[in-house]
Amino acid sequence: MESNKDEAQRCINIARNSLVNDDLQKALRFAKKSHKLYPSKSATDLEQEVNQKLSQCGDSSANVRKRTKGSTSSPDFSNLHGSSTQSSDNHTPAQKQLADRINKFKDYYDILGVAKDANEQDIKKAYRKMALQLHPDKNKAPGATEAFKAVGKAFSVLSDAESREKYDQYGVDGLNPDINIRRRREADPFDNEFDAQELFNMFFGGGFPQRNMRVFRNGNTYYYERASEPRRRQHDTNEQGNASALFQLIPLILIIILSVLGSFTSSDPSYTLMKRDPYILVRYTSKLEVKYFVKPDFDKDYRPRSKALRRLEEMVESEYLNKLQNSCYHETVEKEQMRRNGMYFGNQKQVSRAEKHPTPSCDLLKELYAKYGRTY
Repeated sequence: MESNKDEAQRCINIARNSLVNDDLQKALRFAKKSHKLYPSKSATDLEQEVNQKLSQCGDSSANVRKRTKGSTSSPDFSNLHGSSTQSSDNHTPAQKQLADRINKFKDYYDILGVAKDANEQDIKKAYRKMALQLHPDKNKAPGATEAFKAVGKAFSVLSDAESREKYDQYGVDGLNPDINIRRRREADPFDNEFDAQELFNMFFGGGFPQRNMRVFRNGNTYYYERASEPRRRQHDTNEQGNASALFQLIPLILIIILSVLGSFTSSDPSYTLMKRDPYILVRYTSKLEVKYFVKPDFDKDYRPRSKALRRLEEMVESEYLNKLQNSCYHETVEKEQMRRNGMYFGNQKQVSRAEKHPTPSCDLLKELYAKYGRTY
């Protein structure tokens, strides 16, 4: 019997936690199990306390069982995800206090209750704890659904190295698709929508499939299959993305127009970004210090500090930035695809390689943003 003492104590702890969460049947079951393993006064007192609470609510429970047994109507699934008007009185003060505390915060680190320098494991551990306590199927307190979504949103940002870096630098604005060039360009491949329930299922299901994948379970094994169709976007998101894409193309359109107009007056361009004959003289723009090459007689048409020279350098910088952004886009898509494939197949080494995958064009863009801002 002495060998069962530790296991009996564990059962008592489980029973007490179940009693706090008003799960009386579970509390009674583990209290009896503890008494069988190792009879003690603690187990006996706990069992009596649970039986007393069960007797207090016995009449109401019996009425519920009678109504359930005599009812032939279909079960009500209206509150499956916590979104119906069902009464929310069935909750504890601790659950209400937790939901209120989460909804009070705006900062993602405060929502998860982790430090700014928390590592990946700390963030996962905090999310696991919060998500289980706030899930709509368990926590019926007012505001719990909103708190559950907030916890999921915070985890989705802080668990991704790139999103976390943008959030640390620019806050929530750094995650805005209108500001983030990469997400604006790859809005179709990687949808920006967020679903707290989907994130919860993926996290506790043991995998992170792509957006166009869904997960289902057979026993203890989880499978993934491609969804029948992608999630539809909201109308305002479409309009916003289209406007952003059009705005992004304006510099390129201007370059094309100016190039066409210039072709009527000159058969050769005034500059190139790559050195080639007869463009052998190197120059740098006055604002971004972009290197470009011109002909030996360049000064005849473009005098120092002239208006024509300023316009030319603006064209040089615009062409250079567009090429840099295009290269950054392809580098980021390649890196993200490597990371997603690694997570989908459970290959941690590939995920690590993807996180270290170089993106020189993006790095150069960041340097330009940091040095000159985004006014150009």
